[in-house]
Amino acid sequence: MPFCPSCGKDLLPTDAFCLNCGAPVAARLRQAQGAMPPTVAVEQAIQSKDGWRAIVLSFFLAGLGLLYLGKRNRGRIFLGISAVLLALSIVNPYLLVPYTLFWVYDMVDTFVTIRRVALGMPFAQTTASV
Repeated sequence: MPFCPSCGKDLLPTDAFCLNCGAPVAARLRQAQGAMPPTVAVEQAIQSKDGWRAIVLSFFLAGLGLLYLGKRNRGRIFLGISAVLLALSIVNPYLLVPYTLFWVYDMVDTFVTIRRVALGMPFAQTTASV
């Protein structure tokens, strides 16, 4: 079943527009997608992204690399956790230690996500769904 290239919702083969977001769907795109599920589209999006750029973004702030790769929910959660830890470290400088550990974990998670998708492993196994 085809899906919307904008929001990822399922479409009927006869739909010209997405009923969820209103994006137009070209007939050629509907035929090309066939039964490709949204997770395959996300995998292809990650493969088209520059892995080093994602890691560099994660270097500056935990979660940015995941957002760049299209893992929006996980990236938002990581950004939230890093913002809270950074804000609390202003009050208590010892909280820079958990932030640093979390920051390293985020960079490793971003690298592992890129590597597993590049090796052709299924998207569901790259990281836990958040």
